[in-house]
Amino acid sequence: MVHTPLTDKCYLTLTQAMMMGLGGTPMGLLARAKRSRSKPWGGCSDAKCWCSTGIDVKSMGRIFVGLVKCGAWGCFDEFNRLEEAVLFRPFKTPSNHKNSCELLGKEVELDPNSGVFITLNPAGKGYGGRQKLPDNLKQLFRPVAMSPRHELIAEVILYSEGFKSGEVLGRKLGAVDSPAALRLGLRALKTVLKACGSLLQQQRRSGQGQDQESGLVVQALRLNTMSS
Repeated sequence: MVHTPLTDKCYLTLTQAMMMGLGGTPMGLLARAKRSRSKPWGGCSDAKCWCSTGIDVKSMGRIFVGLVKCGAWGCFDEFNRLEEAVLFRPFKTPSNHKNSCELLGKEVELDPNSGVFITLNPAGKGYGGRQKLPDNLKQLFRPVAMSPRHELIAEVILYSEGFKSGEVLGRKLGAVDSPAALRLGLRALKTVLKACGSLLQQQRRSGQGQDQESGLVVQALRLNTMSS
């Protein structure tokens, strides 16, 4: 994962949410590194990540019981893909400065170090199966908008792959990728960047004449965007 100013913003928002006794919600389009930001940040407490699809009310309750009792962190990916019966079920949350909460009809001891985070994809046209969060859940999670800078991510990865003109090429590649990213997200960019690195390594191993780095980037774009 490339560390950018967006990473700092996300981590700061999630940390402040925990200090306020709330959860955190990275929000944005598909493939915007929402879960990828939450998981490394929670690695210090062995955070777990679940896909929310197919989880029923009892399963969700059992997971919550485990999290709050042992002080662990949990990230529920694509939380608004839960069924309406689960998503709209009332949640009773502990008041400030209380050390217990009610889950599955039982009073459960609450470890103040526990944390619950969710990622959301837009609900509406073009995103089937996503529901809008009810108001009683919205107020429990502090949102952070995930709008990554593609040119900065491209620059860092190109440098790490051995390119010398990472800043210039990253800016150009980010400009090319931005329109496609509205639909394809960061995965398309990452695929192109990996191809750039592979082409550069192949060139060095073969001992052939050194092509311009921009030519390798164009070749990688053609390989991954044009149909064969």
